[in-house]
Amino acid sequence: FLPVMSPFMSCSTCTRVSCCTGTRVMWCSSSSKVSSALTPARSLLSSKRRVLTGLGLGAHAQLSPLLVRTPVGLRLVCASKGGGDMDSSAGSELKSEFDEWTRPWEAPGYRGAVISALPENQQKIAFAAISAGISVGTALICALSLDVGDVGAGVLGALYILGGVAHFAVFDQYTTIVPHEGAFGGLWRVPGTPAFQVTWTGIAELAGGLGLIAGGPVHAVPHVVGRISGFALFVLTIAITPANIYAATNNAPGPGPPPEDGELPPLVEPSGHVGRAVAQCVLLAALWSAAFNGCDDCVTRV
Repeated sequence: FLPVMSPFMSCSTCTRVSCCTGTRVMWCSSSSKVSSALTPARSLLSSKRRVLTGLGLGAHAQLSPLLVRTPVGLRLVCASKGGGDMDSSAGSELKSEFDEWTRPWEAPGYRGAVISALPENQQKIAFAAISAGISVGTALICALSLDVGDVGAGVLGALYILGGVAHFAVFDQYTTIVPHEGAFGGLWRVPGTPAFQVTWTGIAELAGGLGLIAGGPVHAVPHVVGRISGFALFVLTIAITPANIYAATNNAPGPGPPPEDGELPPLVEPSGHVGRAVAQCVLLAALWSAAFNGCDDCVTRV
């Protein structure tokens, strides 16, 4: 997961770093935030440093700090020949220094993102419009009173189990689409780190998927368990919809095939985001059906 190692190479006048866009960038030490951030970083690292083993650092092991370009952004790591672990307070201080630019899609207009470059009020309107569109689309499909049946409930359960597993299999990739604080023009003020959000939603998807299958085609538990699971997944899907919207508004990379070394993840075309929104409407309607529609013999099965 560490395709390119890019150590800071410093001289008396500048700091160079290979940034996540794949471009060689130079900042003047007199005005650069990066260079000014390196001062406390070097001070901290002078007393306590971490040895990175098994990462192929080789001759770079004496350099610190190091900036690692990964498929999901920049990572600051520390290395030295001497060894010793960095204490938690030092790690926290370093993290606070670099948080603002380890997730570059938080910046307005990242890689041509149109909505994140708008003024805050217009971003709020765009978020509300997208959310309303998904809500209306879901309601229209639900109005058809479709019945997914036990087989459909089983398919939905399997999809959510796979999704829950993927949360942990490509954990870091999922954290990229967790909106940052203040996203959508300042609307997003949800507590919890991206790692926390990915963890609990992954567990919830696994539990809900198992409940759908057990209470549906398997009949291992009362059918009402499957219906409760369907409704719980319906609510969960609404709760994680902002992550999909964030991927569209900020060009956040999200889960997908790993890019080639030194390359950025491919951008999803606008049509792809529209297709995802339509698919989400269908998914929400199917979950609603699994929770409330059809099944004439539900009373006897409960």
